[in-house]
Amino acid sequence: MLMVLNMDNINIGKLSLCFFDKDNKEHMLFLKKILKDESVIKRFQGFLPHLLKSANDIFGKGFFLSLNNELIGYVDFGNFNEKEEAVYVRQLVDKDKRSKGYGRLILSEVCDYVFKTYPFIHKIKARIAPDNINSIMMVYNAGFINDRDDYYSLSNPYIKNSNIKK
Repeated sequence: MLMVLNMDNINIGKLSLCFFDKDNKEHMLFLKKILKDESVIKRFQGFLPHLLKSANDIFGKGFFLSLNNELIGYVDFGNFNEKEEAVYVRQLVDKDKRSKGYGRLILSEVCDYVFKTYPFIHKIKARIAPDNINSIMMVYNAGFINDRDDYYSLSNPYIKNSNIKK
């Protein structure tokens, strides 16, 4: 069962998931800043449709992330994959905020929120290019393991015996 979202921010621990508002000057400035970051253009293609998507749940929808009323990044979750009982996460941290622990904070809090709110999610997965060492270290620090090649996953800690086949 999916939770229907309203258009208010979703508070999760220290962070807030912010719905994109094209009439919000701060959102527009942050979006322009992100789009100027070459690493985002190279590694994070296709995030804009997720940010602009209207959705009834968090899957397939993108959000800005706010900490202490300051935008620090972006996160989205791919649509639920029934076979894997998983969703895929993508995130980015503002270039000026990198190497300060925000990436791990975002992953930890957002993944915990998803696991608690959507108990049918057994895993959250991330695909990271092999040369993106900083992101690989970040997912390891957030508790993800390497599944295969460039795929990493985090199992739902609230599900007992989650590795037992149904």
